[in-house]
Amino acid sequence: MNTNTIFLQDLRDLQSRLGLSQNIRGADVSLPVMAGHFQYLTFQRGLSMHVMDAVEHQNTESTMELPEGLSFNFMFSGQINFSFANEKHIIGPDQGRIRCSAIVNNSSDILTRSMCAGMHIKKVNVFVERQWLESRCKSSNDSELLSHLFTHKRVLHWLPDDEVVEKATRLFTVNQEKGFSGQLEAEFLTMQLLSDCIDQLHQDLKTLNEQSKVAVSNPSLALKQAIDEQLEHHTCLYDIAAALNMSERTLQRRFQSCFQQTASAYVRQYRLEKAKRALTIEGRSIGEAAYIAGYNHSSNFVNAFKKHVGMTPSEFLKVHQGVRH
Repeated sequence: MNTNTIFLQDLRDLQSRLGLSQNIRGADVSLPVMAGHFQYLTFQRGLSMHVMDAVEHQNTESTMELPEGLSFNFMFSGQINFSFANEKHIIGPDQGRIRCSAIVNNSSDILTRSMCAGMHIKKVNVFVERQWLESRCKSSNDSELLSHLFTHKRVLHWLPDDEVVEKATRLFTVNQEKGFSGQLEAEFLTMQLLSDCIDQLHQDLKTLNEQSKVAVSNPSLALKQAIDEQLEHHTCLYDIAAALNMSERTLQRRFQSCFQQTASAYVRQYRLEKAKRALTIEGRSIGEAAYIAGYNHSSNFVNAFKKHVGMTPSEFLKVHQGVRH
């Protein structure tokens, strides 16, 4: 997408092509959502970049399910309000200086972003999914670094140096005609920015004195992936175990040994994450979300949700509605 006027349907079409689930609220479909320069490019599966130099025309909110990965925003002007991991954030320049903000997401989660009529946003975003990074790990050191980056969900900020800013600035001018050379230059600059950002993020985490020795390469992850696949078809642990050709007791024992957590607790968390998506992305009621999570009584669902998320479903919805500070 590279256009001067963007309507709600343009954003919906873009999200659909990218395979992302998004719920946009409060927008007038007959009026532009924003006007200016907006360009979205995907280079390889799991790596994308978009630049925006536009004025937002409507007060709207968009909620999306953010995949596991890293999102880096170079903010030249304006500010963006969003909720992520049950907290509200504001990103923008720092006293006129271009600032980079990193969103680290170590599991699929909900992000709600507000748009404010009259706000001029100029930014560059680079997003990479964790699986894309994992596929490029060549050593145990690479895997250890990646594991360190994804230890916790977080939002971090820093002031990039002039050389990095120059690379981000160039992305506003390349690929204007969608030519082959422009596409290659945009991909090259995006890869450079990604490398620079990961190096800076790693250094910032060292400064925070957070160290992790957990290796990413773990064969036991196949067990969790197999359970995830079965959860799309089965609702109880007994049926999941049977589909995996083992007894429920054996499944519990193996899962506990690998992850220091019972399989039943993991299944419960998985369903509660689906409930979070149902509430925010799909606009379901609390009762419907309870059913999706496998609870027959809303009160039991509310208690389980609060234990898992740290707030009730109603409180969670408030965090992802009315994001503006």
